[in-house]
Amino acid sequence: MGTWTSHNCNCRALPGVAGVKSVHRNIAGFFLSAVFVCVAAAADNLVENPSFEQGETDPVPGWTSPEQIIRDASEAFHGGRALAASKQYVCSKQSLPNIDVRGRRFELSFVTRADLDTAGMVYVYFRDSDDRRLKVRRQLRDIPPYWQEQSFLIEPPVEARRLESIYLYRKAESAGSIWFDAFSFRELNEEAVDGQGKPSIEAAIVHTARGIVALAWDGGGLGTRAQRFRVDMKLHGEAKWQAITEPDLQRTGLRMANVVARKTGQHLFRCVALGESGEAFSASAEVAVAVTHAGIARPTSEHPYFRSTLIPAERGFGNTINLLRDQPILLSLNFAGKLERLTKPRVVIELPAGVELLEPSVPYTYASIIEKVDRETTTRNGNAYTRYVIHHKIVALSEKPPYRHASSMYFLLRAGQTTGTLPAMVWHLEDADRIFAEKSVSINVLPAIHEFPTTRRFRVLSYSTMNASKLTTGAQNLLLDALDRIGVTDQVRTSPLARDHGARRLWTRIWSLNAAKGADLAPEVYAIDEKGERSTRYVCPYRLVNVTGLLEQAVGDFWLPYLTEPGMSEPIDGMIVDWEPHGTSRLCFCQLCRKDFARHSGIAGTALKPDVILERHRDAWARFRCWQHAQVIRSWVGMIRKYAPSIEVFVTSAAVLDDRDLYHHPELGEEGEYWKIYHRKLSDIRLFDEHVDAHGPMMYGAAPKQFDAIDRSVHAVKKPLIPVVASYYYEGGAAFPARIYPPKDVALNMLSAATAGAAGCGIYWGSAVLSDGTYASEVARAVAVIARVEDLLIDGKRCDGRATVTGLPQRTETVEIDGEAREVGVPDWEGLLRVRCFYHSASETHVVAIFNFSPDLEAFVKVSIPFLPVGTYTVYDASTQTALLSGADRPGFTRAELDNGLITRAPAYNATFLVVSPATRSFPVRDRLSQTEVISLYDEYCKSADGEAAVSADDGDLSIGWGNADSSNLLDIMVSSSTHKVWIRHQRGGKIIRWAPENGMDNLLSYGQDQAAGSEGGGIDLFWAPATAHWTGEENAPYQIVASEVADSVAAITLRRTLKIGDLAGLTIDKTYRIAGNEPTINVSVIFTNNGDRPVPFAYWVHYALSTESTGPQYLVPVAEGLREIVPDQAGFKHTFFRRPGAAYTAGKMGKLEKDNRRGELAGNWTAAYFPDYNSALTGQFDTSRVNQVYLYDVGTLRTLEWMYDGIALGPGETRTVGYELRHLADIQPGEIAERLQRR
Repeated sequence: MGTWTSHNCNCRALPGVAGVKSVHRNIAGFFLSAVFVCVAAAADNLVENPSFEQGETDPVPGWTSPEQIIRDASEAFHGGRALAASKQYVCSKQSLPNIDVRGRRFELSFVTRADLDTAGMVYVYFRDSDDRRLKVRRQLRDIPPYWQEQSFLIEPPVEARRLESIYLYRKAESAGSIWFDAFSFRELNEEAVDGQGKPSIEAAIVHTARGIVALAWDGGGLGTRAQRFRVDMKLHGEAKWQAITEPDLQRTGLRMANVVARKTGQHLFRCVALGESGEAFSASAEVAVAVTHAGIARPTSEHPYFRSTLIPAERGFGNTINLLRDQPILLSLNFAGKLERLTKPRVVIELPAGVELLEPSVPYTYASIIEKVDRETTTRNGNAYTRYVIHHKIVALSEKPPYRHASSMYFLLRAGQTTGTLPAMVWHLEDADRIFAEKSVSINVLPAIHEFPTTRRFRVLSYSTMNASKLTTGAQNLLLDALDRIGVTDQVRTSPLARDHGARRLWTRIWSLNAAKGADLAPEVYAIDEKGERSTRYVCPYRLVNVTGLLEQAVGDFWLPYLTEPGMSEPIDGMIVDWEPHGTSRLCFCQLCRKDFARHSGIAGTALKPDVILERHRDAWARFRCWQHAQVIRSWVGMIRKYAPSIEVFVTSAAVLDDRDLYHHPELGEEGEYWKIYHRKLSDIRLFDEHVDAHGPMMYGAAPKQFDAIDRSVHAVKKPLIPVVASYYYEGGAAFPARIYPPKDVALNMLSAATAGAAGCGIYWGSAVLSDGTYASEVARAVAVIARVEDLLIDGKRCDGRATVTGLPQRTETVEIDGEAREVGVPDWEGLLRVRCFYHSASETHVVAIFNFSPDLEAFVKVSIPFLPVGTYTVYDASTQTALLSGADRPGFTRAELDNGLITRAPAYNATFLVVSPATRSFPVRDRLSQTEVISLYDEYCKSADGEAAVSADDGDLSIGWGNADSSNLLDIMVSSSTHKVWIRHQRGGKIIRWAPENGMDNLLSYGQDQAAGSEGGGIDLFWAPATAHWTGEENAPYQIVASEVADSVAAITLRRTLKIGDLAGLTIDKTYRIAGNEPTINVSVIFTNNGDRPVPFAYWVHYALSTESTGPQYLVPVAEGLREIVPDQAGFKHTFFRRPGAAYTAGKMGKLEKDNRRGELAGNWTAAYFPDYNSALTGQFDTSRVNQVYLYDVGTLRTLEWMYDGIALGPGETRTVGYELRHLADIQPGEIAERLQRR
């Protein structure tokens, strides 16, 4: 059945020396028995040698040595030998039977322990019909030094046909070893859950729609098919199976609705979510479990499990559907579970009066067809309802992820004459007389759009994605009509089916440039990675460009019908080459590509090996790959023109998420920058200029971050640029599954694009294709504003310095700065107000675009345009169609008045467009507002500034008052005592910008060198997860002062802010600084409250930028071996992580950063920055049960002391508190710090 052989493997086997082997056998036996009952009793173990116990001379070799490590092909031990040398990994191989895997699922389980400093890996290899190798990988992170069971569900790739082998890996450069034992690889038979357990095991098995998921026993272990969803939870009550409530679950950081847990006495057991997809089950089935001490109990159930998901309401948007009156929205209702057991399924949807179901549709690819729809009136809780009963037939359940055993229904809702909050929408699934998965969601109806805008020159592209193409013709046309009404000029669709449905101005798009999945290609044309292995997905870019006909063969029927079939109902206006990154894994390193690289880069030698290229010429290689990428684009465009010479072609290049926008600007070519571009799978979009008609970089992000990024991108290229912005971006995963960009962000990004000189803006609706009427309303408003000024923007000249815009204060405070009294305004508008100005010479008209990026503060601004010719001018607010008047009886403004400045309002998180033109020009006006009225409104605005607590208190030596830390004209809270002074800038993120202890530095913190990024000072409230919350710009938003007092020699200041941007919108932060008067100590308490209607997942991140006065600092971290001292200049560290023992890594990009830069594990509750030339230290103490890791960052000009807390999901109305303490220790040496902290 196959043998274990060593193959580049540095794994240790289970020790077999005397006195140890029998113990390990017992452990193996225990876990094997646990694994056995988790799966079908009848399923055979496909691993012939699961325990590695055979000797070297036995027919089937095994590992027994605890010492020998394979390093290269020359070493062998106990029957295992390395088949090849590798600098990357060492591994062991087990052959598996050559069986057909189609339609099957498997369970892989084993026990392992490790002392590795990196992750181990297990690969299961399959072969497809062309004998190409496919793999399923499982990483083994944070494996403890004691034996622990690991268990995984293995689902073969769709293309897989037969089994091949299992490989065990660890990196060759890793320190330590990993041991394996008790291997089991079995087919998963969901029906056979009975088994014979050991008397020592007290357990129960839950049989769900996705397999057996939970097994608990007294030893504290767990068998599970959904290991990545494990969480610890202490339950209360008697020993029994119990469903966990939603609030319980939200505290765990998961998004699933039901888990089961086993609790006996005071033992802490594991909880496992029921399912693997990351989406919620609708309800628990009624499970009766008989728990015995002599064996395994089998749960009983009246019916199979089901789950339902309504998109977008349950994908992070909150439990409310926003309808736009008279405008249809598209919803998706997904059901999954044991659907094949249904006999007469019906979906029942009940809608309140005033809301109608326009047309349901079940896509043919999603397993069902609709047979009929019944409609009747009914009542619910005294309210009138319409009940729709949709009879559908399960035709053929798909086995392909993500549609496995799933059925999805798309339908359109429309509200009639009613607006405001309506009774809830209710739905469920029926079968015969049974009801499953009943849920409800609130409905809110927004006012109808009164103006249906359209732009003539600025293009608005709708990326409607796949969902709309699966609707029936009538439903799709309703949706297209709705998109037209909000100003969409170009429809971007993905399939020929969409064209049959009659899209008005059809565009098409294709997926990944190098992808040739499913194409009948010769093996030699596939790319080779840096380890010499051939890809099963990506084609060699050199061959793709230079082998005649290969490009057409690679794409095949996937896109050619767009261009070649004459029978489609609409002609093709354009082709979008969509989502084009570099080939992953730095492909391709075949001989032809390496020769082409040497020729293109002018590097001598044609036999450059991949390791030499990446070690010595990586920036040149990155430049070459960018150039090579452009050649593939050239070939694509040439091929498209061959079939359709007149159509427009542009590229939607790599998504610009997080800080990736930094690499889309004219300085791309600087030394070293290409490697950053390449490493992030981005492209030098300038190289596409000569081949494409336009660019469409995907610039997904919050509006403040994208404001400058879009501007840089427009000016980096010569061809028109049409950035794509997003409302919703689903990435998958359990804890942080989606990126949500609120409606105002979409609108502001569109307006930013218009003022940056972009030729248009695309909107990617994600999984929520116009599923929220708020988006339609905001997009229509933005399009209407652009339509009113587009000629002035496009034909005008950018002149940002021509107009001066100043934010007016809501109140003023008198404070002494540099020895003189000054009036300081509050709030501080610097950075929150951004301005762009245009001059249209033909009409002598100025356009002043004012962006107020404050999430919640309306601004009154003074706008001045000096040096205008003598005359009278009209001022028109194009964003609200309001005429601004100089006086009630004098509409025009004189040159002197505009020189001196007029006052107008700038709404929070919005854009205001002022058009200033000679009085001879007229505009469509809906309202008029005189300066007298504006000043009156401003006076009321100033009078309302009484929401903050007084900042004046003292108690002998300790006092709180106003001050200024850095000679700027800004107001700071100043806490002063004889031992130290602290300045808190509540108007910019509530951060400490200066801390001056007696007998210490003038400032322990660094301020001023990086104000644009907001990373200066300390006490910055950041979020490590989700990644979209990194540096959104809101970390500099103002805090409100809610309390200020001095008592018992402690000054306490409490600040508050509610987040308004992105994924964390609705989260309120109450931060209290408690500053001691008798010693340089600051205690910080942060309370998070979720005021929204959906769970908010996040991981809090504490950030202190350290002083640059000192030649240091040196970093100090307690580890198991003692005190770890890090001198950044000597160590050369940019990122350094020390993790809490057993702490999990963050998912995605940040997780990789953490792993690659991990330097050890924390062995204490503190970390410190030591300043050797001052013999002093700044220490941070924290709760190690909640802190995930310490993070030290050093780039010379910016050095930080940071730590991150564990991720949580805070449910609606819930709170979470974290706290830490900062101390300045003078006259101290590094070795004395721990004792000084303990002594306190």
